[in-house]
Amino acid sequence: MKTAVLGSGNGGCAAAFDCAAHGHEVRLFDFDAFRDNI
Repeated sequence: MKTAVLGSGNGGCAAAFDCAAHGHEVRLFDFDAFRDNI
């Protein structure tokens, strides 16, 4: 399954990790101002 996570804060990173750990293909997106978080 393909999953998009919007936001790379603590919750977004945790959600992306959890989805990836369960075999999902994950894309993590955030605003340019916060791109260093990814």
